[in-house]
Amino acid sequence: VATVVLSDKNSDETLYVEPEKTTKEVTYQFADLDDAKDGKIIPIEDAEHLKEAIINVTATSNAGSTWYCGGGALCFNSLQTDDGNVWAAKSFMYNGTGDVTVKFDGTFSIADPDGGDMLTVEGKITEKSMILQDWWKSSEKDDNGADVECTYNSITLVYDYAGAEVPTEEATTEEATTEEATTEEATTDSTEDTSESTVAPTGVSALAYGDVNEDGKVDIIDVIKLNKYLLGADTLSDQGKYNADVDINGKTDSTDSLNILKFVVEILHAEDFPVK
Repeated sequence: VATVVLSDKNSDETLYVEPEKTTKEVTYQFADLDDAKDGKIIPIEDAEHLKEAIINVTATSNAGSTWYCGGGALCFNSLQTDDGNVWAAKSFMYNGTGDVTVKFDGTFSIADPDGGDMLTVEGKITEKSMILQDWWKSSEKDDNGADVECTYNSITLVYDYAGAEVPTEEATTEEATTEEATTEEATTDSTEDTSESTVAPTGVSALAYGDVNEDGKVDIIDVIKLNKYLLGADTLSDQGKYNADVDINGKTDSTDSLNILKFVVEILHAEDFPVK
C-alpha cells in the first residue's frame, strides 16, 4: 500500500535524467567499394564510436537445398591490443537472405599462434578501414556449400554518440576573436546596428556556444535543459540563456535548440558558430 501526496511546493531533490544517445548511420553499397585481394574494403569514419555493422545479404541454393548458410568476417590488419598490434576479425553467419548484425563490443578473434582454435582478445580499432572476407558455405546438399550463391548487397556502419564536448582550444580561440571583433566595432562605429551583438549582459561572462547548463561542455543534456526551459518546466541563468542563443539574434528559442542538437550529432561544428 502506498500513499501519494501531491504538493505545489518545490522539491530540493534533483531528478536523474539519463543521457540520450544519438546515432549516425553510414551505408555503403558493395558494388561501389574498392576491392582488396581477399575481399572488399570498407571505410571507417570514426573507429572510437563504431558500435555495429549491418550487412545485407542475398543467398540462394541452386540445388534446392531446404537449408543453407554461410559466413565470413570483418577483418583488421592491425588491431591494437595490450600485447601489440595483431591481425583480428569479427565473424558473422548468414542464413538465407536478410540482414546480419556484427556488434563491436571491444572483443575480437585472433589466430592461435600454436595452431589451435581462434582466440578471443580485447582490442581497439585504429585503422581507417576494414576488409569483409567471405569464409565458408554449407547446405543440405553439400557440406562445402557448392550449391550456395551469396551476394553481399550493402553494409551500414552505426556510430553511437552520448554527447559532444566543446573543443577547448577552438572555443577559446573563437571567444577571443569574438571579443576582439566586438571591441573594435564599438570603437570604430558607435552607430552600427548591434541587434546581433555578442556583447554579454552585465554580470555575464564570454559566450560559450551551446553550453546551456554551464558545465563546460556541450552535449544532449544542454538540449534537454533548453527544451524544458522553452516548455516552462525549467529555469536558466542569464549566462545559460546567453550561451543558448547560438544564432546571436537576442532570442532563445527552438531554433537554438535544433542548432545545438546538430552540434551534438556532428552536423555542425565549433567553427560553424555563431549560426547564421
